[in-house]
Amino acid sequence: MKPATVALSLAALAATPGLARASVYDFSLSGTGYSASGMLTTAGDLSPSGTLITGISGTQNGSAITGLRAPGTYPPGSQANDNLLFSGTPSLDDLGFSFKVGMQSFNVYFTGGAGSGYYEFSTPGATELASFVLSSPTAVPEPASLALLAVGLLTMSAAYARRRA
Repeated sequence: MKPATVALSLAALAATPGLARASVYDFSLSGTGYSASGMLTTAGDLSPSGTLITGISGTQNGSAITGLRAPGTYPPGSQANDNLLFSGTPSLDDLGFSFKVGMQSFNVYFTGGAGSGYYEFSTPGATELASFVLSSPTAVPEPASLALLAVGLLTMSAAYARRRA
């Protein structure tokens, strides 16, 4: 490989930002007659100012969670969800995150009240949760970052093959 090609490749690599990543957290909720567990995907590492939840999977009372509701959509009104997850305790704010199970929506939030302070809301009312447990994250590379890595490796392989030919 020519020195100019090597220098250009190294410069491009140095200018490339770090791999974008999502973080995945295991969660579990429990209360009287209520349980949910699964995984929350966030847009990155948790911070004290909050990190957006971008995905959810799991079960609630034995039924599959079918999706995350967009921020500001549930419950209707001024106290709608913001879908933010926070570092430290509490992990949620008073707006919480909302998800769907079939056609029904649920909102999990923190009020700081008696007990755990965590609640689950769905029509017709709220259920106090005995616990909201969040595990440590597992880094997951974003698909675009993996595609960029693959293109770079293929380009370098092609350049090496041309040099040898």
